[in-house]
Amino acid sequence: MVVEASGPSAKEPRGARALAAGAAFVVALLTKLPQLGFTHKEPDEVIYWQLAQRLWQDGAYSLRGTRVLERLPASMYDHALFHHPPLFAALLGPWAANSAALLPPAGALWVTFLAHAIFAAAVAATGLRLAQRAGGTASVGVALAAGAAAALDPFGWFAARFLWIDAVSMACAAVAAWCALGRTGRGWFVGAGVACGLALLAKLTGGVVLLALVFERLARRDGSAGRARDLAALALPAALMAGAWLAVFAAHTGALLPTWIAPDDGVLARDALMRAGFERSPLAYAWLVVLVQPLVVWTALALWRRRDDAHLVALTVWYLGGGALIAATSLLGTTPVLTRQLAPVQAALYIAAIALFVRLDDARWRAAFGVCVAVAAAGAWRDVHGTSVYELRGLAGWF
Repeated sequence: MVVEASGPSAKEPRGARALAAGAAFVVALLTKLPQLGFTHKEPDEVIYWQLAQRLWQDGAYSLRGTRVLERLPASMYDHALFHHPPLFAALLGPWAANSAALLPPAGALWVTFLAHAIFAAAVAATGLRLAQRAGGTASVGVALAAGAAAALDPFGWFAARFLWIDAVSMACAAVAAWCALGRTGRGWFVGAGVACGLALLAKLTGGVVLLALVFERLARRDGSAGRARDLAALALPAALMAGAWLAVFAAHTGALLPTWIAPDDGVLARDALMRAGFERSPLAYAWLVVLVQPLVVWTALALWRRRDDAHLVALTVWYLGGGALIAATSLLGTTPVLTRQLAPVQAALYIAAIALFVRLDDARWRAAFGVCVAVAAAGAWRDVHGTSVYELRGLAGWF
């Protein structure tokens, strides 16, 4: 099976895409209104906040010299460089540069709020574009429904509730897909490569989107025309950005990867929620994801009905292959099995689901789509507003 890309002469309506993207952006921000009064003292939020203060006030990307380090295991956090790349701390500059506050202010959450909104807008627009290129037509109602569905994604909604890097990583991955999937033109691939690089500089697992975009370009029916130059335009910016970080990290720490962040028995004994994440097998993602987002099942069934839509192959590779790679990182003992770790692959699910939603012009299928979105949104609302900060519970939270 190969992927077809429309050429420059293809004329698809853009009004529906703009409507869907705008609706997604607005709805995603509206879900944040009840959160504006929340306090932000979850451990990772405090860590990222003081890390940002240190970066912007002292020019050092490390927790050394911060007050939060006194309450953290030195073996995990007392290092010359922090273990995640610096994009997230850099984005907190407008709030952190001149602040002495121990806890992050509510205003700093606009970084993750806007990241979720950008994610939602990008996946809605990309899904509709792929559907239209495959012959689908989106009415105003369908476009609005697609945008709302993207905005109610539980993974982005949950990650954006906190000062966490996951929301930024998934937003960058979604923008990369919007730039490259089905596109022609070297500039689009350069933009996608930069977005992939930013996803990597938020969290290294964000790089799984690059593999999917390379696969999509290699698999196109239009094949050889400009393929090598497109791939170079895509891969070079991402490689330079990620390579620069890895080189600096190795020079300062003497290691390529921060294997020291694996928690010891003392840390796990004090934190039951973290311990539960480390005790899970990576195979747990297979059922966790379905409980959190039933739309996975709908998309799999709809994909079988529309298996002639070859563009969805790259999205399947991204979601399943990228998800498997992220799950495998837990085998290193440094990363717990938590649903938010899968943030970099969520764009693939929503782009595919929206593309299929538009093309399956069947009331029953569309009603089932709406039910899946509503169930996931209800679980996300509950999880955002009062459950464990570490995990999405989805359907399991009702029992």
